[in-house]
Amino acid sequence: MKTLSFALACSFFLAACQYRTHAQIAANHARHQDHDYMREHLAYSMTGDTAENSLDWAGLYVGHIPCPECDSIRIDLELRPDKTYHLQEQHLTENRIHHQQQFTGRFEFDARQPSLIRLDAQAAQRIFFIGEGYAEARNRQTGAPLSNERSYRIAQIKAY
Repeated sequence: MKTLSFALACSFFLAACQYRTHAQIAANHARHQDHDYMREHLAYSMTGDTAENSLDWAGLYVGHIPCPECDSIRIDLELRPDKTYHLQEQHLTENRIHHQQQFTGRFEFDARQPSLIRLDAQAAQRIFFIGEGYAEARNRQTGAPLSNERSYRIAQIKAY
């Protein structure tokens, strides 16, 4: 009986230690997201490798990203080896294009965050994170992820 009482007391104690409020869970998630964001930018600086010199970044990237005013935005981003780009955005509603934009210009890798590229003023200085086999749309001012989900990633479908 003492063993059963002791076991119950231990389980209640452990359960109480694991209880976290919604705010604590959200704060913990934010810390992990910040940690992941810093890790992705520091990893290259520690090894000397950058997205520019260690990834096959030149190619065609295609995918859909969220849109607050429509169903989604289809992105076709071509990054050429001479650091020029062609970007096409199609705003889709019910699988119909209701707005389309195209931009052509130059881009550069960010000196402080070498896994980021910044398109020129033609494309309103959009920023993309370049990963292995994908590009991810980022915040235009900070380069931070737009969401903790992978919904802003577009896949590289062709490498040059």
